[in-house]
Amino acid sequence: MKTKLSVLVMLLSVLMFSACTTVNQRGTVGQAQAYNVHYGKIVSIHEVDVDNTTEQTVGGLAGAAAGAAIGNAIGSGTGRTIATVLGGAIGAIGGATAGSQINGHALEIIVETDEGLTLSVVERPGVDFVVGQRVKVMLGNNFSRIDPA
Repeated sequence: MKTKLSVLVMLLSVLMFSACTTVNQRGTVGQAQAYNVHYGKIVSIHEVDVDNTTEQTVGGLAGAAAGAAIGNAIGSGTGRTIATVLGGAIGAIGGATAGSQINGHALEIIVETDEGLTLSVVERPGVDFVVGQRVKVMLGNNFSRIDPA
């Protein structure tokens, strides 16, 4: 019983601290993926609002399902029912909380590339870029990042 509870706590913790995001996470690059790299100059930087409605909903639903499934593996009879309900509730709260973490402001950075393309990349606030700066833009499957050139 103690082992099952430890597994439940561990898995729910993982759910709480993971979420889908639409804002770039600095320094994170996927493995086994090819990236297009463009060089260019920043032409504008604007603050934008990040809408996390989808991520919060998906996180809550996924958390509820996972939590209920884990809770259902604990005990039997009434204890199992209680664990399933509690697991689902805790998972839903954790998933929705994780999904809501990307709410807020971000920076939209517009880059004109050497090839004549205009690219828009959304970055978390706090990146130190200025208009006119030469940069390298990495574009992948659901991934983008800007670094100094």
